[in-house]
Amino acid sequence: MLIFDQQKLNWWKVGLCLGLAFFMWSCAAQREPLDLEPHVNRVVLRVNTLANQIYDFENRLKLLEKRQTKVPDDIKRLADLEVKLENLEEEVQAYFIAEQEKVNLWKNFDQKYQNLQQKLEDERENHLQFQKETTKKIEELSLSLNRLASQEEKELEHLSTFFKPFDKDNEKNAYEDAHQILVGGDLIKAREKFQTFLLLYPNSNLADNAQFWIGESFYKQKEYERAILEYEKVIQKYSQGSKVPSALLKQGFAFYALDQIEEAEILLDRVIRKAPQSEQAQIAKKKLEAIAKSKKSAR
Repeated sequence: MLIFDQQKLNWWKVGLCLGLAFFMWSCAAQREPLDLEPHVNRVVLRVNTLANQIYDFENRLKLLEKRQTKVPDDIKRLADLEVKLENLEEEVQAYFIAEQEKVNLWKNFDQKYQNLQQKLEDERENHLQFQKETTKKIEELSLSLNRLASQEEKELEHLSTFFKPFDKDNEKNAYEDAHQILVGGDLIKAREKFQTFLLLYPNSNLADNAQFWIGESFYKQKEYERAILEYEKVIQKYSQGSKVPSALLKQGFAFYALDQIEEAEILLDRVIRKAPQSEQAQIAKKKLEAIAKSKKSAR
């Protein structure tokens, strides 16, 4: 591309003026001179106009050249901006991914929390239902106990006709006699002896023991439901006696033998809470541990 500077433009004007002067001299030498001044003025005006346009074009070209030198820097800055934009997009995408993961974790946590709440609610309802069923069973057992108590009182009254009343001094002998028969294995006769003992000495210090051994005689015969009722008499009639922990323990064992595991666990736990330092409490703990281990292995 041709670029005109100011010096060349001036030389070009000088040459044009000389050419015009020569042309005018030639015309003056002719016979009939021509009036060329208007033509020359128009040419000069046109030349000046062209010169200005050339100068303007020259300035524009220089400006374009300056801008062209800045293009690589602009391209570099644009490339840098594109890289930064890509990095920003990656960061934004990573942020959104992280936030989505947090949202998913929260949803999972919320779902687990709701499931746990539902499970706790189900367990609570099951526990309430179990309490109602247990209460109902206890009430049924109490009714049976009352019926049997009335029947046994009649039987004891009948049995008392076959025995002469013991003297108060022989109370202990009567108890030991019944106990020896129990140890000897004659469960029915021992039971009758203890029943008679209770009829004759209802306020004896050994009354709770006698009642416990009556329940024990049924337990040894594997009449577990009848044994539970007799043990219950120990708990109800002699609540302050020393045989209550033993009666509760054997009730738990009787329910376990009847495969009523939940009732057995309740009674064994009562032993631990009522007499935590007793030998019966230690036996109850071992039995509960065995039940828990059995449940775990069955799953």
